[in-house]
Amino acid sequence: MGGTNIAAYAVRMADVVRHLRTGDENGVAAAADILGSELTVLTEEWAREKFDLTPREALRHMVSGVNDDGLDIRKDYLHDFLYIDLFDVLVRYHGRPLGGWDSIRPSWFGRADHALSEAGIDFSISALVHRGITEIPAQSYDSAVGCLPYDEIPEIYALLAGLRRGDLPLELMHYVADVRDWLKQCLDQHRDLVCVAGGRPIGPVAPGRRRLFPDERPAGTWQQHVDEQLIARGPFRHAAIFGLDGRQWAASAGFEVGAAELAALEAPLADPRVPLPGGVRIAGRVYSAESPERGRITGSDRSCHLTIQRTSKAVLILLEAKRKPLEDAGEVEEQLIDFLETYG
Repeated sequence: MGGTNIAAYAVRMADVVRHLRTGDENGVAAAADILGSELTVLTEEWAREKFDLTPREALRHMVSGVNDDGLDIRKDYLHDFLYIDLFDVLVRYHGRPLGGWDSIRPSWFGRADHALSEAGIDFSISALVHRGITEIPAQSYDSAVGCLPYDEIPEIYALLAGLRRGDLPLELMHYVADVRDWLKQCLDQHRDLVCVAGGRPIGPVAPGRRRLFPDERPAGTWQQHVDEQLIARGPFRHAAIFGLDGRQWAASAGFEVGAAELAALEAPLADPRVPLPGGVRIAGRVYSAESPERGRITGSDRSCHLTIQRTSKAVLILLEAKRKPLEDAGEVEEQLIDFLETYG
């Protein structure tokens, strides 16, 4: 699954742009000096890629505002992604990393913006990276950068913090919660929010699942979430949720998991060493099965992928058609597990 990485930072943009478009030749040495080892690492990376512009030369162009041919760097489409790469290093030096997203497709932004608009939210997620900054070049296909100034953040944060579960598809909640948290950190630090697409990796996000909207209660019933979020909007063919006592909370139409079938899952979910040579039977069909970790069984038959996940409060059973779904099924599954752990 291809796409570009997005990195988010809390930074005072004034600290970054004071290096840019000054026309001061001494500013190149000053900027190179503060970057230090970061510039060295970038130089090695660019050398391996055999770019025709070194990081120090790109930095000189950014300080002067024009390239060696006298062309404004904002119109230097041959090297625009290199300038954005270097800008990412400057932002990282002056700012604090907040997190990021992996492998985001360009088309995803349109779907996200449409979902927010349908929910009555006047905010564009694509603006996070496509709003642009006047001091650096126009965006290339793979690289882009955007800034939300500190004085605009309170209004946007209030909009996102006012969302309730059920206002957006489950697969989008994770991303909106990330943006909401980035904005909150920027508010706390009195900094602008800068997002860079296509920049260098920012390192792993802190481990551990967090609640998406911790102060809220689920909108609607579990049956509504199965029908609307997992089946109608999501990529799943069938889904069911059972309490740990075996009581059915919700199931998609025609998906009838028997009590004996559910009881047979208890041992392999509790201990992944329990063998499953004959697979597992779900709703009358047999699926190959693996238990690579406690509390989780995955498998498939000729037409569907099977996921069985036990949380601290429920058992989730999902069937995903083997054809490539429009949305990322793994992402939807993660959000539902988070939902179950929080409110189940």
